Parts: sequence; C-alpha cells; structure tokens
Amino acid sequence: MRTKIIIAFVISLVWASCNDSKKQITEKNNEPTEIVISDISDPKVIKYSDIFDSIKIIKLETTKESLIGRIDKILFYQNMFFILDQVQSKTVLLFNDRGKFIRKIGKNGKGPGEYDEPNDIAVDQLSKRIIIWVRNMKKLLSYDFEGKFLEELKLDFVF
Repeated sequence: MRTKIIIAFVISLVWASCNDSKKQITEKNNEPTEIVISDISDPKVIKYSDIFDSIKIIKLETTKESLIGRIDKILFYQNMFFILDQVQSKTVLLFNDRGKFIRKIGKNGKGPGEYDEPNDIAVDQLSKRIIIWVRNMKKLLSYDFEGKFLEELKLDFVF
C-alpha cells in the first residue's frame, strides 16, 4: 500500500512539473534524470522536500521479455530493481539501477520451483535471496539474484 502511495505521489509530481512551461528537464546520454525539489512555498500542504531530497526518473529497458503490464511492487536492493507484475507477465523482473533489463526471476508453471500467479515479493538481505509468495499454491519460493531456484516452502495456510 505504501509503495502505491509513493508511486502515485511521484506520478503527481511529474505530471505537475510537466505543466510548467518555464521548467524543462532534458535527458543526457541515457543518464538517470535527477529532479531536485526546492522552492515549494505553500505551507498548507506537505512539502515534497520534507519527504524526498530528489527524485530520479529511470527509464526501464523494453524488450519482448521485459514487458510490464502493471507494477504491483518495486523493491530496490544493491543497485537492482525487483519488479512484481501480477497482471500481464505474472512474473518478477530484475533491472539494474540504470533501467537495463537483467532477467526474470523464476518462471511460470505449476511444477517445483515455478509459480503461476506471484502475489508478493521480498528480499532476504541476510541470505541474498528474493522470496516470491504464491497464494493459490500456498508456497514461498526462494531464488538467488541470478534467478536460480533455491528452495520451496509449502504452507498449510494462506496469509
């Protein structure tokens, strides 16, 4: 829920900045665009600068393998973006901090180490793993950051 609020907040900011014809953002050699937030004078609203010191807009590489229908969750860890798409590709995609598509984590299916509809993701920082929760199959799947399947934990309940 918090991620959706932050994404909506960022989209609003970008939309609002596009309406000001005096300000212009230009791209330089596919470098991430950094927007420094300052000069917000209306005290009746929360200042963006109270929450963020800057915003980087990173274009994600678009290939046949990396198409995203809807971003349901984004995690950033060790210069990598893990993106969960529950709708279109029904998978977890990995991008580097420059937006280059690296790989899909796991694969769709109903066999061991596979998922049909991933519902949530988490990064286990201690063991350097990505965990995928599959509600209808009642299991947690663990993969390393190279996309290699590590283990499956079957559950007797749904949370």
